[in-house]
Amino acid sequence: MKLINSLIKVKLRTGNTLLINALNGLIDEISSMELNNIHIWETEDSIDPKTDEEKILYEKLLLREYLVKDANIEKMKRQDLVKKLHDYHEKKKKTFDTVSFIITYDCNFACTYCYEAENNILSKNKYLKKDMVDRVFTIARGRIKHINFFGGEPLLMPNMGIIKYIIEKFAGVSYSVITNGYYLEEYFDIFKALKHVSFQVTIDGPKELHDTKRIPINGTPTYDKIMRGIELYLNAGMLMKIRMNVDKNDYSIYSKFRMELLDKWQAFRDNLSFELYPLFKHKTELLDDIYKKDLSNELVNNGELRPTMINELLGLSLPIVNYIATGKRFSPMYSSCDADQSCKFFDPEGYIYSCILAVGQKDKAIGTYYPMYQLFENSIFDRNISNIEKCSSCKYAFLCGGGCALEVINGGCNRALPNCSFTLHALHSTLPIVYEARKEVMKRGDSL
Repeated sequence: MKLINSLIKVKLRTGNTLLINALNGLIDEISSMELNNIHIWETEDSIDPKTDEEKILYEKLLLREYLVKDANIEKMKRQDLVKKLHDYHEKKKKTFDTVSFIITYDCNFACTYCYEAENNILSKNKYLKKDMVDRVFTIARGRIKHINFFGGEPLLMPNMGIIKYIIEKFAGVSYSVITNGYYLEEYFDIFKALKHVSFQVTIDGPKELHDTKRIPINGTPTYDKIMRGIELYLNAGMLMKIRMNVDKNDYSIYSKFRMELLDKWQAFRDNLSFELYPLFKHKTELLDDIYKKDLSNELVNNGELRPTMINELLGLSLPIVNYIATGKRFSPMYSSCDADQSCKFFDPEGYIYSCILAVGQKDKAIGTYYPMYQLFENSIFDRNISNIEKCSSCKYAFLCGGGCALEVINGGCNRALPNCSFTLHALHSTLPIVYEARKEVMKRGDSL
């Protein structure tokens, strides 16, 4: 027997090491002495444990499938897994489980950090039309289970008619809305009639901070009006996620404000959640700090993550990290993002996108739906570990699916290249933080 090549080692601050079996997602903590044995065994084609300690380690590795008879066995396992993932991926590509309607690219806000403005998305005064909605309805052939409203700002007053039309057209599905929240009150009668609807509203900290960042075009402060809308919907029992876009200077302010809102809205704990997320330009810089503080606080004080977590960011990392953070079962990745498979964005210009950060950038569209339905060849929709050459033999491939395609393209590189930086950071920096936070709970005897 020999060690698999798909073995990943992650150092912990304690001096111990996490072993990850990238073929099945199993994770095990080993001591420095056991790691020394593994370093030796990695050079051997046939392992021969001699001491009792070595035999115990050997049996443990065998049980967890870190050992194979020879390299061909591992190669066959990998090929079989790729085929299964490929077949599932192709099936998901054809589904319309989730549809996002980009009602318009217009917005009544001029936020200082808007990524759509940074990407020069200027398709102003273009709105989704009824025949466009009908086209999506025809293409989907009754397979849609969930619809999301997005923009620009979807809940502008001129959009009320088309939103009513969509809700009538797609009866029986669940809905979600990503909105700046300014017109929540005006739309209340429409949404209160739905059985399953949720909202994401951005509140960037306390009133004095929010009103300097979430700026409407007319210059009027927005905080009080948005908060009235949020309370109206919470009182009606609707699910509400409050997102805060964090920069490197304001995390402590946002964190304190979140706790104030949780205290104020104790009665709504079951339908209220938060997402403190770093601005894209500060993502790598802040991500670990947020994980460290929020996950440690959530686990150590509660023993487990609530269904509506104190920070839903905690479930947005690599699947292998989520396995530790939230208990969500590890699933090997074939492409970098689930959105590449089942979620599609339909915009008012007739384009289809598979990524929320790509919308409005026509060179990143995956196809068109109006007036003609077609999927483009060699788009990011087709990018996966089978057609990224460097992923074909990489031991990290099933943990990242080749990495975010958008970051590769925005960096001026060929979309057939992998994006490894986030994966390596998440594994070797974020994962130890998450693992040690959960271990702290185990020391206290709380259930996981």
